[in-house]
Amino acid sequence: MSRLFGDVRQLGYAVPDIHAAMRHWAEVLGIGPWFYTGCNRIENGIVNGKSAPFSVNIALANSGDMQIELIEPVDGPSPYHDFLDETGGVGGLQHLSSWPSKARLDEIVETFERAGGNILIRGENAGTQFVYLDTLAQQGTLFELAALSEQSKRFFDYVKEASIAWNGSNPIIPVGAGKTEQRS
Repeated sequence: MSRLFGDVRQLGYAVPDIHAAMRHWAEVLGIGPWFYTGCNRIENGIVNGKSAPFSVNIALANSGDMQIELIEPVDGPSPYHDFLDETGGVGGLQHLSSWPSKARLDEIVETFERAGGNILIRGENAGTQFVYLDTLAQQGTLFELAALSEQSKRFFDYVKEASIAWNGSNPIIPVGAGKTEQRS
C-alpha cells in the first residue's frame, strides 16, 4: 500500500488488440471472465494540460482482489498510443491505479504538483474522475488515481464477484448497451 495513494487496486495494460489480449488472459492465464465495454469516448480528456478528447476500448477482469484493465487506444492523442509506440506495438503494464475518494484525489494531485510532478491526463468516464500522474521515468509505468462513481463501484464489485465464481466458460461478456466498437 502507498501511504500517499492507498492500495493499488488495478493493473492497466495497454494492448494493440483487445480481443487477442482477452483471449490470451482467459485461455492461457486462466483469468476472467472479461467484461468488454467496447468504445469509451473521453470527451473531456485533458492530456499534458491541453483539451484532447480520445477513445479507448476497455475490458475488465479480476484476479483475486486485483482488477486487470486492458486498454486498446482507438483515436485521439493518448498515453496509450504513446505506450504502444514506445514498446514497439507490443504493449504491457502501462499503469497502476488506486481509488481514493474525490477529496483525497484532489489533495494528492495538489501535493504531487506542488512537489514538481506532472499530471499527464485528466478525464471522466461513467462519472468516475481520473488523473494519471507522470511517473514513467521513475517507475516505468504511470500511476492513476480514480475517484469512483457509485455506478463504477457497483460494476467493479460485479466484475470481482464474477471472477470468483468463473468456471472458464463464457470468457468475454460484452457490456454497455449502445456502445459501438471501434478499431485503431
